[in-house]
Amino acid sequence: MGTKFTAEALRKRQIAVHWLTDASLAGTLLDQRHRQSIFLISDGTVLNQVVNILAGTTRCSGSLVVLFCPRVEILPCLQRGFNRVIYMHTAGAGTAEQTLEILSAPDRHERLIGVLPDAGTASVTFWSGDLRPLVVQAHWLDQRVHAVKFSAGSWRIVDGGRNVEIGSSRLSAAEIRCQCDVRFRREFRRREWAADESLGGQVRMLRRRLGLRREDFPGIDAKTVARIERHEIRRPQRETLRLIAQTLRLSDEHSFDAN
Repeated sequence: MGTKFTAEALRKRQIAVHWLTDASLAGTLLDQRHRQSIFLISDGTVLNQVVNILAGTTRCSGSLVVLFCPRVEILPCLQRGFNRVIYMHTAGAGTAEQTLEILSAPDRHERLIGVLPDAGTASVTFWSGDLRPLVVQAHWLDQRVHAVKFSAGSWRIVDGGRNVEIGSSRLSAAEIRCQCDVRFRREFRRREWAADESLGGQVRMLRRRLGLRREDFPGIDAKTVARIERHEIRRPQRETLRLIAQTLRLSDEHSFDAN
């Protein structure tokens, strides 16, 4: 077997992405055994031709991304021929051109290329641009969109893979990845906090920079600090601002912009 393709490898290096548009191109590329390549297929006829090329072989040639659901009976052949086989509902995938652009983008791990709902398990798999499956349960989606539908036509990748439309609702790729990836969630929140110039954002950033807990503010209840950081209290009393500024080693309460 060839070297296993990993999402980490895709993030760290440029992986060649080949859009297989005809059988001759597919045959040439597969014969070269591009173990660290991604092969993209958007046409059923080309997929059938690839199956014929692979028939009777055990070659291992990179990863295959199919922008539709292939017939169940050909999956074993595809899985023998490629390190990884990814497929999705046609309506839940972007165009081939869009998918090609996402797979080649530096921020591909933050974008989506397709959706595969599964009514049997009441779950939905979102495929990210680094070929990672992001699996969420229907009840999680129900809290964010109205009446999750598992029909193929209910899903659509938009905005270059940065969002997905579910009926009349919309979810961001970042929100989906945050739900599935703890490391990404921490990094995403860190970036959000760093860009948050509100009073709550400044308090949270400075508190964390000093290694303080919310309980470490003399004269202020920890719950009050939490509510300020969550923007539930946007205009604290002047004395509260003074105590916060003192704990955070600022000159005075005017160091904050409470607007």
